Amino acid sequence: MKHKRIAWAITGAGHFLPLAARFYSGVYKVFVIAPATSNSVAKFVCGISDTLVTNLFAQAGKARVPIVVYPTDLAPEIQSSGPHGETIRVYARPKDLENTETLRGFAGTRVVDTRGELIQCLAAYL
Repeated sequence: MKHKRIAWAITGAGHFLPLAARFYSGVYKVFVIAPATSNSVAKFVCGISDTLVTNLFAQAGKARVPIVVYPTDLAPEIQSSGPHGETIRVYARPKDLENTETLRGFAGTRVVDTRGELIQCLAAYL
């Protein structure tokens, strides 16, 4: 092999990513995460930043950019659409509901409960 290549891995080192740096330069009015899985919400609550979304959540918070989160787990029982359009019931785990409630207490973070509330919240930033 004549030419060797470089393998490069990026692990979301926060402010060293061009994308995350934009939070600090005032490019964004708000950071929206919708929908947010129970896994991501748990990571937000625990301060884990090991994915692009969780890292951006942390960086937006550090830059004091408002964050809007629409979690998937908002009530003990939720009706949702199945893969063929049928109505299915999803039962949130108590821990997931607890994490959603904890997230509501984060400074600069707004947890919305409905699509309508999400739209209304976004309209306020446009």
